[in-house]
Amino acid sequence: PPHMKKSLRELKSISVRDLNSFAIIKRNLGIEPAIVPDPTIVYDVLSHASPCKHRDYILVYATDLSKDIIGHVKKYANRTRKNIISIGYKNNWADQNITNLMPFELLGYYQNADFVVTNLFHGTIFSILAEKQFMLQLSPYRINKFSPMLELLGLKNRVYTPSNEADIFNHAIDYVIVRDQLKKYRLVGLEYIGKHLTNYKRSQESP
Repeated sequence: PPHMKKSLRELKSISVRDLNSFAIIKRNLGIEPAIVPDPTIVYDVLSHASPCKHRDYILVYATDLSKDIIGHVKKYANRTRKNIISIGYKNNWADQNITNLMPFELLGYYQNADFVVTNLFHGTIFSILAEKQFMLQLSPYRINKFSPMLELLGLKNRVYTPSNEADIFNHAIDYVIVRDQLKKYRLVGLEYIGKHLTNYKRSQESP
């Protein structure tokens, strides 16, 4: 809308976290915004996680998972003898549902999980930050949010397809490699913030 374009043009700098937002800004304003990581990647959110008493479980942080994925997760849970705990959203097929959580309590469940199943953007980020094995279901609604993050971190193979279910459950993510890429990705955000805070400080000090 015109009033949004007007307001956006008044900003000194614009950053986005995905390619879809990049295209929207470029198309409407004629500028190319910086692509930076989500704030939860830049800041060490896991350092504030609350202790979690649960052990030996598959964590589900998702809503409206496909029947195929639910079936695969239940089989994997039976094979590995682990409980299925759903947090944030109620999934009747899980062994336990915990929906009333404070944000840092939620992070604690990530730290103790043995495997994570999600279809949410931050559910994926928390899986990566906690260095967990995970399966991601991408929906048309959310698919735009994940580019270019998954590609930059080399984790596109964690997106569920009917043909790669076995690979996701049986092949572990090499977090030594991901950690290195995550460090570079985080640096992009930190440098962006540092640059623009410095510019703002200088503008305030100018006579």
